Amino acid sequence: MSYYRTVIFILTLLISCKVAGGSSLNNTFARLESGKPVQIVVIGNSVTHGAPAGEERTTSFYWALSDWLKEKFPEGDIRLQTSIIFAIGPELQLFRMEDKVFRYKPDLLLAEFSAANGAWGPAGRKVTDPATEGYIRRLRQNFPDCDIILQLGLFKDMMQWHERKETPPTAAFLKSLAIHYDCLLSDGQQELADRIISGTEWKALMKDGIHPGPEGYKVHSEILRKALDKAYAEYKKDPQPVRSHAMPEKTLDENPWEKPLLVPASAARDVEGFESADFGRFKGLSTVKSGAALAFQPEKGRCVGILLRKPEQMGGLQIKTQEDWKELSLKSEPAAMEEDDPKRNRIIRHFFHADGLPLYWEKIELRSWTEKGQSVQIIGFLVVE
Repeated sequence: MSYYRTVIFILTLLISCKVAGGSSLNNTFARLESGKPVQIVVIGNSVTHGAPAGEERTTSFYWALSDWLKEKFPEGDIRLQTSIIFAIGPELQLFRMEDKVFRYKPDLLLAEFSAANGAWGPAGRKVTDPATEGYIRRLRQNFPDCDIILQLGLFKDMMQWHERKETPPTAAFLKSLAIHYDCLLSDGQQELADRIISGTEWKALMKDGIHPGPEGYKVHSEILRKALDKAYAEYKKDPQPVRSHAMPEKTLDENPWEKPLLVPASAARDVEGFESADFGRFKGLSTVKSGAALAFQPEKGRCVGILLRKPEQMGGLQIKTQEDWKELSLKSEPAAMEEDDPKRNRIIRHFFHADGLPLYWEKIELRSWTEKGQSVQIIGFLVVE
């Protein structure tokens, strides 16, 4: 790292520390000190939950937040709501904000995006960067006095940067967002990486390539409590009434997804071979036939991907390009699941960028291919304005 890059990096860290210890949680503390309730919403995936769906949980870092607030405000009305989507990152959370966050009217949001964004890696930043910044901007637009905590998790591939004493690009972007949007930063991934580089075995802190083990969650909780201590100390020096967070006009990504839409599959046109289907929480179109086809053109914005339900035996989809039909790599996508879905629907989000195709589409044409016993089930289209 050059001298000037080093100086810039240090200055960035200093600014980050000021944000983490400044007035980022002013509204949370002011509400509790005045006897008002605080609604916390916790989002993320299995890393936030404490284990993959169906596996025994480890005590996650969000309990450290709840416990810390109860210690500081023993008479406070502190309400906690988890809103997990397993096996996924902000790129799907963004399109589900109304159901997963807005309906709870949050006063404080705790989000972990870093591990999933790290799993996408630098090549996936065309999706993760606009999705993550779009998420924060949407929250600020709809709930301007909601405080935000960004908890940074670790994915194993991120260690290649840490070993060179560099910040992984996906983590660097999240740190920049924390500064830009006045979010409290709790950098558990940096602390975990430092301990591993110092000689602690990976398996002593991490259960696998992305999920912390019990000791890893203790590290996350420790770092979060330190950030909270510092934020509260700064608040006590200069307490302010509840106020709206500033919304920067300038964005860090050139086109953050501030207006995402999950358009239902019923909006498709020229539908052949697909039938309407009810999946419980979701509705959509389903086919067991090869050659079933449809077209979709959003009324506003552009299509960036599709949301599907994953059946026991899944068929495939092809998208029409200028040259020919190209198969989408649906079967390599992780099957997500919403924590509170009574039907336990397994869902797949697929962005066209993942197949080396253009990110934005004015219109798409899809056709199915299936073998015996397979089906294709489309919930909707992921659109951004």
